[in-house]
Amino acid sequence: MFRADPWYAIERGWVLTQDEHPPEGMPAVRPFPAKDNIRATLVLMLSEPRGMLAKTRQLMITWLVAWLLLWDAMTKDGRLNIIQGKRLDDVKANGEKSVLGRIRFMRTHLPHFLQPEVVEQNMTSESYTNGSTIEALPEGGAIVRSRT
Repeated sequence: MFRADPWYAIERGWVLTQDEHPPEGMPAVRPFPAKDNIRATLVLMLSEPRGMLAKTRQLMITWLVAWLLLWDAMTKDGRLNIIQGKRLDDVKANGEKSVLGRIRFMRTHLPHFLQPEVVEQNMTSESYTNGSTIEALPEGGAIVRSRT
């Protein structure tokens, strides 16, 4: 079921997130909220080949995209998933604010039986034994094109 649907792990509480500014009395690390709006957004992202999504900080869209990229790389062999941001600092692995940082946080906090084996990682990418890679790139005209 995990391989067929990224929601499966969320609704079981296996995917953790970290809140920079948790409300008083709430832990900073907690399960990804299994809310209807997040499920609807995930279904939309999986069903449409392209689109645009307006977001605010409260919707957890960056965390959701990070989870979707990680799940895809874990469950499908030989994938190249690229995260592109305005600046490299927005996406590379430096803490849990960047997308690759969030991916690493979620990966390392998954139950051990789900964690993929990492064969290589640095500040801008990580690769798994199934041949999949997640790579962080800055904005630019031909940057992504050179990776195809």
